[in-house]
Amino acid sequence: MGRRKKRFRKTAATGLIILLITGLAALGAYFALKEKRGHRGPTQPAISAGDKDSWPPARKTRLRKKLAIILDDIGHDPGILEEFLRIPEPITFAVLPRLAHSREAAEKIHKAGREVILHLPMEPHGYPGKDPGRGALMTRMDPGEIRAELGSNIASVPHAVGANNHMGSRFMEEDDKVMVVLRSLKARGFYFIDSLTTGRSRAGDLAARSGTSFAERDLFIDRDPEEWTKEEIRTRIVEGDWRHKVLIGHARPETVKTIRKIASVLDRRRIEIVPASRIIKEKGRKK
Repeated sequence: MGRRKKRFRKTAATGLIILLITGLAALGAYFALKEKRGHRGPTQPAISAGDKDSWPPARKTRLRKKLAIILDDIGHDPGILEEFLRIPEPITFAVLPRLAHSREAAEKIHKAGREVILHLPMEPHGYPGKDPGRGALMTRMDPGEIRAELGSNIASVPHAVGANNHMGSRFMEEDDKVMVVLRSLKARGFYFIDSLTTGRSRAGDLAARSGTSFAERDLFIDRDPEEWTKEEIRTRIVEGDWRHKVLIGHARPETVKTIRKIASVLDRRRIEIVPASRIIKEKGRKK
């Protein structure tokens, strides 16, 4: 009698398992058939013509904003260069020509995978009280002298792919002088970024006429890092309708702190720091 009960229980359990498996298989077949017939589950309710204006519009994918940070006056102090190279962002380094550490600095920057440009000295208003340093382009020079001086400057800064002006508030106002520089840079495949040391700079108009790859500075960032609060970074750098920006700082200890603070805010705002050449490339695509 006991054996019969055991066999019955075993048979019942087996039957229950078979029934469960069969049921699951049938359920799976049902849903597969529904899918094959084009069943897509619940759909959005139909929208009448009168309701379309109130329906939420399709979200557009916004291009990520891009910003370049250029660090001027490299070539004087190897120690401060090391500080900036420890910043992980792809900063662009503008190296002054024909200084004791110009070539060494350019080689070190290039080895670190960062972008090198020539920080090109030019005559300022107030010269000689304001001295732009060795290799400066002067308004008294003829085109041949400008090209020769520019060539010597470029030779002293290996791996340079572009240039921006150091001082130059007077030189950049002279059409014929600026055009010689822009055409010479274009012939070498260089881009030019106007530091905008004068409100009467001719570089923008002449770059368009000469076909030289070009951008201009939007903001100088050399201030006490404590003044650059998160709110001010949002107001002066982040906000507004823009796609490409160029910030310029100088090789000073306080600028290291400022760049780190700015980079932190930009990262949270999904603004990408890129080499200056990337800004040039993106602006070229926009044309």
